[in-house]
Amino acid sequence: MTKRIVFAAVCLLGVILLSACGKTEAPEYKYQKYEELFNYLESEDYGSAVRYIERLSGAESTSTEAKAAEATEENGPPAAAEVTTNDGETVYLTADELIRQYESNEAKFEKLYSGAAITFTGTVKSVQTDKYVFTGTGYHNHQNFILFEEGWCLIIGQYNNRFDLASFDAGDILEVTTGIVAAYRLSSPVGQDSDTVLWLVGNDTIEYTPVNKNPVRVNEISTDITKK
Repeated sequence: MTKRIVFAAVCLLGVILLSACGKTEAPEYKYQKYEELFNYLESEDYGSAVRYIERLSGAESTSTEAKAAEATEENGPPAAAEVTTNDGETVYLTADELIRQYESNEAKFEKLYSGAAITFTGTVKSVQTDKYVFTGTGYHNHQNFILFEEGWCLIIGQYNNRFDLASFDAGDILEVTTGIVAAYRLSSPVGQDSDTVLWLVGNDTIEYTPVNKNPVRVNEISTDITKK
């Protein structure tokens, strides 16, 4: 009776693990895997059966992870960013998800994310200079920004001389740490339609209003950019 129980348990374990592995393999290879497993079971060599399942499952898992890494390399950087909310929680969100949250409940967005630290990897779409940017209270002119394919828009203030914007080209993959501002249109407020982006800024000094020329900081998080 004990042997039957062990046999059934090992069979069940094998089916569960093997069914989760390699779904695109040739049928002959799948049969060979099961044949070797059941040879161990029929000979009541349960230890070898368990070790075989563990070894096979580990190899399949490694292969799956390698394929996932290759897919990421081929398709570009991951879209989700690591965000530390104002409540101290770490979450992973895309620009689109943050934009939807801003549009559905602006007060909640500001409570959780306005000024929160964010780290993401993105693909440069364009670099713009002497343009309007959105800093949460309105648009402000004569600033620079890096627009990313994933929907991020990183403000580089006119007083920020840490980064050589001429060194960034479309298609460059950058890892960025900075702070969140808000979701808003990518243009000056002159009435035309434009894409909504997730505005980001670090501890850059921004000219707060056209009348008041005193530059201010939107938040205290230092922006760091690394080219991948």
